[in-house]
Amino acid sequence: MERTYINEAQKAIGGTVKVQGFIENLRNSKYMAFIVLKDITGKLQITVEKADHPELVDTIDQLTPDSVITVTGKVMENDYVKMGGVEMIPESIEIESIANALPIVRKEIAATKKKKAVERSSIDQRIDYRWIDLRTDENQLMFKAQSCFVNAMRKFLLDQNFIEIHTPKLIAAASESGSEVFKVDYFDRNAYLAQSPQFYKQMAMAAGFERIFETGPVFRAEKSYTNKHSTEFSGFDLEFSYITSYKDVMKMEEELLTAGLKAVKEAVSDAVSRGVRTNGRTVFISGTSVGGMDLSEVFWSAHRQNLEEGNAELLKMHSPGAVTSAMVKFLVNQDIIDEPSLVSTVSTACSAAGNAIMLGARMIRHGMADCAIVGGVDSLCRFTLNGFNSLRILDPEICRPFREDRAGLNLGEGAGYLVLTAESDRSYCKVSGWGNANEAYHQTASTPEGIGPGLAMKAALELAGLEPGEIGFVNTHGTGTQVNDLAESNAMLRVFGGCVPPFSSVKPFIGHTLGASEGIEAALVCKALETNDFGFIRQVKWGRPIDETGLVPYDGIGLLHANHAMSSAFGFSGNCVSLIFSRV
Repeated sequence: MERTYINEAQKAIGGTVKVQGFIENLRNSKYMAFIVLKDITGKLQITVEKADHPELVDTIDQLTPDSVITVTGKVMENDYVKMGGVEMIPESIEIESIANALPIVRKEIAATKKKKAVERSSIDQRIDYRWIDLRTDENQLMFKAQSCFVNAMRKFLLDQNFIEIHTPKLIAAASESGSEVFKVDYFDRNAYLAQSPQFYKQMAMAAGFERIFETGPVFRAEKSYTNKHSTEFSGFDLEFSYITSYKDVMKMEEELLTAGLKAVKEAVSDAVSRGVRTNGRTVFISGTSVGGMDLSEVFWSAHRQNLEEGNAELLKMHSPGAVTSAMVKFLVNQDIIDEPSLVSTVSTACSAAGNAIMLGARMIRHGMADCAIVGGVDSLCRFTLNGFNSLRILDPEICRPFREDRAGLNLGEGAGYLVLTAESDRSYCKVSGWGNANEAYHQTASTPEGIGPGLAMKAALELAGLEPGEIGFVNTHGTGTQVNDLAESNAMLRVFGGCVPPFSSVKPFIGHTLGASEGIEAALVCKALETNDFGFIRQVKWGRPIDETGLVPYDGIGLLHANHAMSSAFGFSGNCVSLIFSRV
């Protein structure tokens, strides 16, 4: 008899089939035995009444968890069985291999009245026995999702007349400038591991292939001072001809990713129906610049004085991701939220919270989440204070955005988050548009013309389906520095023409909170839209406007009615984001 996969066996009610797999769970009592058998397609309960099958008792007594067996038997319906209401009554059980006691604990075992709790093995131990750890549903689901994602994107591109190519990974010269390469001996000469298929993609374009893609390994010999490396990863590259602008590329990439993620969503939904937990459809995305660097500084202050001093536990909070994880753990432990299906951290300097809001809104728009908790947090620390001071852009007085005599920014700290939902009858407003751009002009500055900020503003307007004249208020990044305020003013003049709407900056009131800024300021804008009161978002003190632009911020005097408000944040390296909020 040929083997039947478990997902097909479950449909063969009343039939006799042969299944094979690992023993996931085993309960062997005096009169009964229950075996949960698992293969790559699912799980099936094998139920043995020992009085009816005495010939199987000796075999069952030899079995251990993770042993591999072959079972032939009749598939029966049983409403009391949790795994699809189906069980198998075996006719024969053959042992393929017996597993010794497992060297790791793959899942935490809760305490009972008779037994103590058993902790899950450490990640290092589980990596040492990776092939055993990978047998869990959660780990296998990652690989299934990856396979589904790649295949869905491959199908999408093939349907769009793309050709899949497979390019050499041993090449005679570096395929990209500016990146380190791995050099290897190739008989009597040097060869290099490919950094990307760029050279071959360009050759394909010149050959008239028009549309090509490849999925394969990428190698980059880039040194890293963290435990995260990009030396080897799988890349999904595509190239196509006959485009009119970068928007054609963005449209193709968005449709490609949507096709892939939609397929994964359907696959994961199927996995959930078969008992694999994915913890709901709430996502938590947080932006930050310094993470827990302030705590690291507390440690080093003590440690530098005495190498035996300093609480090294504080270093665990150093990375931005550690801060996000700690916040989520607190919220879950306090029963404020359920365990999110996705926890992610954005660190794009001062635009971090804005990008977090944008990503959460996009996930809801594309049906990937029902709820998104998004925003940012940043704490004051010596690193940022000294860093901005070295740039000579700290103002010892209250900052003066958009004034000719502006002399720099004031640093602040804080946190601000929004809860975005697909539907709500108690919302303050709605996120109707967003745009992100990176002009890559300078490590810390935008172009004087404000090219990046302007692109982000335009993209947000286009997505919201609004004309510039429909924006009733603009909450600016408005840091009070010479470079930012001039660039942002020029961007507004270009986007809004000669009719720039009322605008202002809250930085004189709360300081520049870096990665948290747009989280805090977006919350203020949402409240202003709900109450139709923008009086608290006004210029703290006015003086002479910037000579080059002559723009005068809103002073809080007079009634201001706005159905739509724009809020922007611009980070180092030209990472710009603009959001549009609309009344409901």
